[in-house]
Amino acid sequence: MQTFNVPTPVETEVIRTSASGPEPFNTLAFMRCAGAGVEIDTDRADTLFTYRVHFLSKFQIDGFTQANIDWYRANTLVSATAVVNLYNATNDTNFVCAVDAVAPFIDLTGALGFDVDLAHLVGALGVFEHELDIAFDFKVSAYVLLFEPRTFVPVTAPNVAAKVLLHTKHPMPYPFYRQFERLVLSVRDPRDVLVSRLLYRAYGATSMLADPARLERYLALLRAKEADPRSVSLLEINDVFETMGGSSAHTDEGRARMLADAIAFHAAFPDALVFKYETMVAGDFAPLADHLSLDAEAMNPTVPAALRRVDRTRRAGNWRDWFRPEDVAHYRPLLADYMRRYGYDDDWAIAAEPCIRPEECSEYVLRLVRERQGTLRPAATGD
Repeated sequence: MQTFNVPTPVETEVIRTSASGPEPFNTLAFMRCAGAGVEIDTDRADTLFTYRVHFLSKFQIDGFTQANIDWYRANTLVSATAVVNLYNATNDTNFVCAVDAVAPFIDLTGALGFDVDLAHLVGALGVFEHELDIAFDFKVSAYVLLFEPRTFVPVTAPNVAAKVLLHTKHPMPYPFYRQFERLVLSVRDPRDVLVSRLLYRAYGATSMLADPARLERYLALLRAKEADPRSVSLLEINDVFETMGGSSAHTDEGRARMLADAIAFHAAFPDALVFKYETMVAGDFAPLADHLSLDAEAMNPTVPAALRRVDRTRRAGNWRDWFRPEDVAHYRPLLADYMRRYGYDDDWAIAAEPCIRPEECSEYVLRLVRERQGTLRPAATGD
């Protein structure tokens, strides 16, 4: 059977309502979407043709996490049907078009998709008709009984702005975001994110903070990297962090889940503005101001003293000084989908003469540690 893959999610109408079980279900949804158009050009009569259309809808499971995908697939009930709509036939030859089967599925982002099996049978062609062209599409309707988390912070005041980190272990349920008229998804080159997280994670690494020997081992690796950026790979630094009891969020699985959750969020809220970190550090706030109906000239962001620890380089492309060839080989396939989705060039050329400043590396980590341990008060001015 030939399969036609629709490259982008199709427009979808969704109505949700609360359900009181049976456990674990708490949501009943009705959804309707238009499948892809199909054109048939045939000169063969009395032959049954079958084919499949594979596509995603824009129905997204609220609160979905990729780590629990098997549970969602086992605990989401979908009753779906499809109907064919005929647009055109080039002559009056008898034919039949029908839906044979509709099979729902949940993809890795928590979106609901369908495999629709179609068939057509053309009667005997006339003396003057040597072929028949048929154009039609189909619509899928479905009831979905599922579980979606309900715990979130209700917004009761007007004119509220909220910053939410897309946490892989403790995600904010999607109904929270639906309370806001406008959403902004902030993205960054994931290679720079790797470097940034490699350093900032020291602030919350309790096992390392409690053990001076572990901390010194980590700092020694960073100082070696500063002295000769080619001497230590990111892979080696990350492996050492894992052996010291680092969070699973900093494993390859955790990184992949973080990127997948961001893509899933965007699929659930396609109207959200994608605002790049690179655009922000370049000082171009016009797209953000336009989306929020604000004055771009008035946007002069400053970092509060209590959060000065997050201020490190304010530059993009810093990863080229950090990566070694083995890092490129390892992380390139892991980050490819996210980079392609958000328009980051597949250019992995590393710096010919890499330079890593201590104040942006080991000294930065040491400052984080001292602040975390209470031996250094947050700076009142910038670095």
